Parts: sequence; C-alpha cells; structure tokens
Amino acid sequence: MESGVSGWAVVVRHRDAAIRMICARRQVIGFLQAGAPRVCHDRDMTVTGLSPYLYYGDPAAALDWLSRHLGFGPDKRWTTPDGEIMEAEIELGGGTRVAIGGRAPIEGEGAGLLLIVHVDDVDAHYEYIRTSGVAIDPPRDEPYGPRAIDVTDPWGYRWHFWQGEPFPPAG
Repeated sequence: MESGVSGWAVVVRHRDAAIRMICARRQVIGFLQAGAPRVCHDRDMTVTGLSPYLYYGDPAAALDWLSRHLGFGPDKRWTTPDGEIMEAEIELGGGTRVAIGGRAPIEGEGAGLLLIVHVDDVDAHYEYIRTSGVAIDPPRDEPYGPRAIDVTDPWGYRWHFWQGEPFPPAG
C-alpha cells in the first residue's frame, strides 16, 4: 500500500458479509478484514453501518428520479419554512437508506463514487429500470462472480446493482 493516500474508501458487503475498510488520512492507517481488530485512526472501532450521503442541487427532482426509475422509496424530507429541502433520505429496501443533502456537491465531493446495491434479482431490476425509460445495458455476469447492471443518474452518481457474491480469482 502507498502512504500519502488522502481520503477513505469503504467496501461494505450486505448484512452478514464481511466488512473491509481502508482508512487513510495522510497515510494508510489500517486495513480491516473479517475477524481482524477494527482499528481506524489509532482507536478501536466497531463498524455498525454505513449511510451514504449524496449531494443533489435539486433534491426534489433527484428523489423523484430515484423513486420512479430505480424503484427506491418512500422518502422523508426535512424542509425550510418556504418548502426548500434541506436534507432527505430515501429507502432502498431492507432497511437501507441513503441520505440526501439539499445542495449541489462541491468540486471533488463524490468524484469516482460507485454505489453498489445488492439485489435478489438483478434481471427483474433491469426490466424495471429499462421500462421506466432509462437507457441501460443488459445484465452481465462479472468475471469475479456477481450478475450486475449499471446506471448513472442525471447528476452523475453511478449505481451498480448486483446479485450474488464475488469470489477471488483462481490461482
């Protein structure tokens, strides 16, 4: 691993699957594997969940698009007295929620972000998205195991839906 890495990356597996996390600030602090001590920034820490927080300049339009085209919802909205959405959250299913900020992202926020959503039937979800009017490539079997589809929302966030578990390359 390189030192000097800034930011952080998280790969979270659905429910009972292992959590792996790379924590970094000026250098990589620790790499967590299933069963290993969960240490980040020189303190013990147990990961109990992950809540993506996405910024949308027009959160009402984003909530509508995510609901209509990806099948998410219901949503909750926290608004100002004049009705402007300050924050919101939308259900993805199975108790998973995404928080939404009511402003456009600042340059560099979310660049390269890939949201992996685990589903039980990627082919059915593909049909749902396709028939909602979104151009999307058919499902594919990834060389590392899962069956997957990808869609990018109008604001540039990449949603990767997959079914199944990955497996390490043969070797």
